[in-house]
Order: sequence, then C-alpha cells, then structure tokens
Amino acid sequence: MAAQVFTVAPATGDAKKDTAAIKAAIQAAHKAYLQNPTEQVKVQLGTGTYVVTGDPNNPSVGPVELLSGVALVGNGMGQTTIKLADDFNARINGIVRTALQTVEHVTVANLTIDGNRANNMGHQAGFICGIKEDGSGRTQSDITLSGVEIKNCTAYGFNPHEITYDVTIKDCVSHGNGLDGFVADGVVGGIYENNRAFDNDRHGFNIQNATTNLDLVNNKAYANGSAGVTIQRGDLLREGETTIEWVTDIRIIGGEYYGNTKEGILVKLSDDITIEGAKVHDNLRQGIRIEGATDTIVQNSTVFNNSQEADNTYDEIQIRLRVDSVTGKTYYAKNTQILNNTIYSDSSINARYGVREEPTNDDGGATGTIVSGNSISGMDSGSVSVPNYIWLGTSGNDTLEGTTGGEEMRGLAGNDTYIVNHSGDLVVEASGAGTDTVRSSITYTLLANVENLTLTGTKVINGHGNGLNNSLVGNSVANTLKGNDGNDTIEGGLGVDSLYGGLGDDAFVLRKGEFGGDTIFDFSGNGSAAGDRLEFAGFTSNATLTQTGANTWRVTDGTYTETFQIAGGASVHSSDHNLKSGSEPPPPTTQYPAIGAGTIQMETLQLTNFTLVSLSTAEGGRAVENRNKGVEATAKGTFTGETGTYKVKVVYYDESDGASPMGIRVNGTTVSSWIADKQLGSTGADSRTRTFYEATLQLTTGATLEIYGTRQGDELVRIDTLSVNKWDLIA
Repeated sequence: MAAQVFTVAPATGDAKKDTAAIKAAIQAAHKAYLQNPTEQVKVQLGTGTYVVTGDPNNPSVGPVELLSGVALVGNGMGQTTIKLADDFNARINGIVRTALQTVEHVTVANLTIDGNRANNMGHQAGFICGIKEDGSGRTQSDITLSGVEIKNCTAYGFNPHEITYDVTIKDCVSHGNGLDGFVADGVVGGIYENNRAFDNDRHGFNIQNATTNLDLVNNKAYANGSAGVTIQRGDLLREGETTIEWVTDIRIIGGEYYGNTKEGILVKLSDDITIEGAKVHDNLRQGIRIEGATDTIVQNSTVFNNSQEADNTYDEIQIRLRVDSVTGKTYYAKNTQILNNTIYSDSSINARYGVREEPTNDDGGATGTIVSGNSISGMDSGSVSVPNYIWLGTSGNDTLEGTTGGEEMRGLAGNDTYIVNHSGDLVVEASGAGTDTVRSSITYTLLANVENLTLTGTKVINGHGNGLNNSLVGNSVANTLKGNDGNDTIEGGLGVDSLYGGLGDDAFVLRKGEFGGDTIFDFSGNGSAAGDRLEFAGFTSNATLTQTGANTWRVTDGTYTETFQIAGGASVHSSDHNLKSGSEPPPPTTQYPAIGAGTIQMETLQLTNFTLVSLSTAEGGRAVENRNKGVEATAKGTFTGETGTYKVKVVYYDESDGASPMGIRVNGTTVSSWIADKQLGSTGADSRTRTFYEATLQLTTGATLEIYGTRQGDELVRIDTLSVNKWDLIA
C-alpha cells in the first residue's frame, strides 16, 4: 500500500496563510498516521518560499510543529523554503520543531529553512526537537533530517535538544547562523553523517549536555567562528543536582575540519571520545585540543598546518587540564591515546609541537597519556612534549629520547640506547635485558642493569658507572669519568679528562689525538692480566710508550707525540698496555662513511662543495657550510643500522638573509625537503639561528643517506649535526 500524501497549498508569501496551510496538512497527516501507525504519512510542500510566523509570547510554540508519523518533504534545498517572516523580533525555539508532547517517527527532507537573520532580532533557531523527561512520560525518538539546509538563523541551525532518542541527520547543510551549525544537546543514540557546517558564528558542530552514543561520520566543518567540532559538557545544573552529566561515547569518524577561527576539534569535560581517520588542518589555533577529558583516542588521522594564527604558538594536538567554571573543580585530561597519526607542519606558519601535554596537566598525578606510532615532522619547537612520560621500547634494539622534561624510559629487551637531557630522566632496565647505552648531555650516573655511558654535547659534565662492567666515554671537553665495581672500559675523548677505574680490572682507552693532558688517577697494572690496562688506539705498530717524569708518559709514533698523566707515580709494565695496530675491531666497510644510530658530526661524512668551519655554537665547535651560490652541496654516508623506521633530525642554522632549499635523499631519491627561510632574526650563525628539521623515514641497512642544500642569496647552508634514531613512544 502506497504511503498517504497530504499536499500543502502553494506558497502565498503571506505568513498567516502559509503557516496555517502547513499546520493543517501536518495535523491531517498525523490523524491518518494514528489510524495505521506502521508507516509515515507524507506532507508534501511545493516549490517556492513559505513564509511562517510564530507566537511572540510563547517561544516554545513553533511556526511549524511536527507530530508523530509525519514526513515533511519539499522538492529540494533551495527549491522549497520555509522562511521566518520579517520583523518577528522575538525568541522562537525552532522555526520547524517537534511539538511539546510525545513525538516519534518523524522526517524532514529536501527543503531549506531560512531564519531571515537580516530582518529579525532575538534568539531564533532553525530546527529543534526533544523534550524534558520530567516524570510525565513524554518522550521523543526516531527523528530524521535528510537533505535539509538551515541558514541565516540568529541562533542555532540544527538543534536536537533536551532529551531525544535515535536522531539521524544526513546530507544536510548549516551556514550563516548566529551560534552553532549542528547541535546535539541531550541526544541519546544516533548519527550525523555527510553534513557540512560553514560560516556559522560559533561552532560548526556542538555536541554537549549528556549526549551519548553518537557517531559523527564524514562531516565537514570549515570557516566557523570558533571550533569546527566541540564536544563538551554544558554549564547548567539541573534543578536539585550538584553535578552536570558529561558527554560520553562519541565517535568522530572521517571528515574534514579546517579553516576555523579556533580549534579544528575541541574535546572538553567529556569521556570515551574517539577521533578516527579525520583530516584536521589549517585552523587558526590547535588542530585538536583535549581539555579535562578522559579516555580520548585520536588515531589514524592526519593533523597538519594548524596554529595559523601565529607561528610556534599553538600545537597540532594539545592535552591540558580544565578548571570547571561551575564548581571550581580542576579536571585533568587522563588516559589520552594519540596513535598512528600523521602530524606535520610544512607551511610558512608552523605549529609549536606535534603533540604537547601541558606541564600542569599532571599536577594531580600520572595521566596515562600514550603517544605511539605517529609520524611527526616540521614543528618549530619539537615533535612531542609530555611531562613525566614513560617512553616504552620493544623487544628489539630501541633508541628512546625524552623531551626537555624529566621522563621515564623503559627499553625492555634488546640492546637499547637512551638519550638523557634532564636530571629527572629515569632509565629503567631489567637484568639480562640486553646491553644498553645511555647518551647523556648532563652529568649522569648509570642506574641498575645499564652497561654503557657516552657523554654528549660541549658542556663540562661528568659520568659515573655502576656495579656492572661498564663502558664510559667522554665528550669533546673536560670530563671526570669514574667506574665502579666492575671491569670497566674508560675513554675520555677530547678535552683534558680525569679518569678513575674504581674496583675491578679496568681498561683505559687512549685514542690518538684525544687523550693529550688526561690524567688516570687509580691505575694498578701490576704487570699481570689481573690488573688495569692501557689500550692505545689509532697508532702504528712502531709506536712507543715512554715515562718522561714521575707521573708523565709520552706516546711517540714517528714524528707524532702525545702525553698524559698517571697520578701517584704508578708503574706501567710492558704487559699493561697495547700499542699494536688493529687492537680494535675495524669499522664496517661501506661505500661512504658509516652512519649508525645516534648523532653524527657532519664533517665525518663524505662532503662535496661543503666547507668545514669553526662555530662556537655548533656541537664540537665545528660545522659545514655551502659558500657557493646556486651550487648544491652534499654530505653522504652509508646507513649501518638495522632496517626499520627512524627519526632523522638535521640541526642547521637558518638566518634572515635568503631562502635556501635543503633536503634528505635515500639512495639518490629525495624523501623529505624544506626551505631554510624561518627568518630567525639574525644574519650570523648563533644560538638564535640554530634550529632543526625532523622527518620520519624508512631506512634499510646499507642505504646511502644524503643531506643536501643549495645556497640561495646570502643564506649559507650551514649544518651542525645529523641524528638518526628509532622512534616509538608509549606511556
């Protein structure tokens, strides 16, 4: 049996006549539906503009009130229009709305609702449904809008309100409204799919006030006056209650959110929110902001080129606390997961961090934030900044590098490397879980179950071992290195170093060109295999060791000489040292100089058109630069690490006198590039102009890794260091 149809008389433009005609048709259709409540009854509007008016003394009586079983249908957006009359100038809770009674099984389709904002004042919404559950037993459910445009309302566009069950809004458009485009306020169950919200004065989508179990699928929100999507608890207490229910169980699936005045997506005082496969970009502030919410997941999404309001000011994804304006209580964002996203900035205005958790968010204790599997590049300040964070490795050989705060790093099994730069950094290793190394730019003492320590940077710092057989290596300036109970290997590196073996049979490595002026304070060789040893490296088999004073010793290798001290006049037997060449394993044979995991000085690579220069701000005091205008310079090396995914970081100088293209090639193919044009406020290589570029790349063992740059104008391509490290972050 075909559905019944009640056709509304053609539009007259007379508000009273058009309003009455639509009302009469809806009432007739509802009456017919009650006779057979298994199938909707259609109310068909014709092509044209129906002008409607409401009751200025009762805002809850809409010009068009829908009743159960009615489908209000036009001939298409822009073809059939329901328009609020001029000079209504009073509050109206829905130009089209469901009546204040039990209403179910209602559809609005294929028409435009025009709030006539230019000719009206007051709070006037386009569409409203829902009813307070006040004990009367009245409910509203199964509300569908399809192919509906709402525009030019002084307040909201689509506003399912109070309590509504099972709301569907598909293929709809909301624009030019004075508040939000689409609202879900107290909606229980439903889907908003394939809708567009743009040019609204506030949010594109506003999901609030105890809404639960709602899917937002493949929507677009752009050019709105605040956020593209806001998911938030409201600020109104129900009568007799002291808390406000949170929004819960919301899923943003796909869609695009861009060009909004504030955030692309804001999640605030909400629980169990998932953002999956979304594209969030070019918003003026954060791409995604998570504020005082719990159990938020952002995964498999692309978030890029946000913070367009100001360079290095907002983050692509920000996590922070929220102080409740109603109760004064502080809510911390907890159990946030940022997983497997592509996050980048590559415009002239870049975000501050890819993912940043504000330091105050953990004032109430651990927050359980997880950041893992993301590709992050191009940020002005860094990829990730999360306080008191746990960086978790895998069963393989991992490199874990914290941010500038104190964090916990756990490598698990495998031969792991830890980058330490803060006194609060904590390295946790299990017994027998591989041979592990700490690379520290601060004074550091090895903790339990960690074998090796290498000092980095150009500051005077010290290193201390533990009870294991340690390897301790200094940096390029003066260090004090102290072993402990084990049989340690100690190498001062460049600078005038103080070396202590401690207990055990220790080996002091004295490398040609690096140990001049060093002092060994507790050498005890005794001329037997059981004592300490001197292991010389880099000398020929003709090198000799001669005592020239009570504490002074000299190595002579042809015309080359180098001296060091052994305190206390300790004797050195010929069996206590090794001056034969080849005493160390030779480096792997490669086509170019080897590039392994960690930080590499550029001058160690094969250079073409680069010139080695001395710079006080460079690591080790040296950098390379391209002085030739219009000529490409390259630095090549062979990657000797394991095949896998790596974070490649180039530290360079970006001055204010040109725009030079730079990039990274793997096996001759450009895999990442950028322009040195940050205009950092100086025309010299100093601390203000020292910056970096990061990219996440797939590298295979034996691949040729190449850094290149072409000088344009007066912008010298100056590069300090190259870092290659595995990248996986889990709280």
